[in-house]
Amino acid sequence: MRITEYHPSFSSELSEVYLESRTTTFTWLNSSDFKLSDFEKDTEGETILLAVLDEKAIGFISIWEPENFVHHLYVSSEHLGKGVGSLLLTKAQSMYGKLSLKCLVENQKAVRFYELRGFSKKAKHRDSVGEYYLMQMNSLD
Repeated sequence: MRITEYHPSFSSELSEVYLESRTTTFTWLNSSDFKLSDFEKDTEGETILLAVLDEKAIGFISIWEPENFVHHLYVSSEHLGKGVGSLLLTKAQSMYGKLSLKCLVENQKAVRFYELRGFSKKAKHRDSVGEYYLMQMNSLD
């Protein structure tokens, strides 16, 4: 597996990963409005790194650079628990240092994932999707 910068040739595969992952993860939300086209729209203007295995995109992380903010981190269901998310996060941290993100309170699996990788909860807020934690990772130094 390799971590590489985004190339449009992976757009279709990443759209599938994004749709499938959100549909299976966010079971408490109405997923009927999720579309394949959401990937392009939801990552516009962000830096995207992707995990590629056998020339197939199996996950991605997108960063809003002005704030070193992790906007998205998704891995295909067949590759969950195999270190893909950790590798993407480690690469992003090596590029940006201190990172922050929002994680839905209801998504306890993701909250635990981030906490085990050095993120801590800084605040709790609510938006149209529900309650979320604002989480921050300490830099490597």
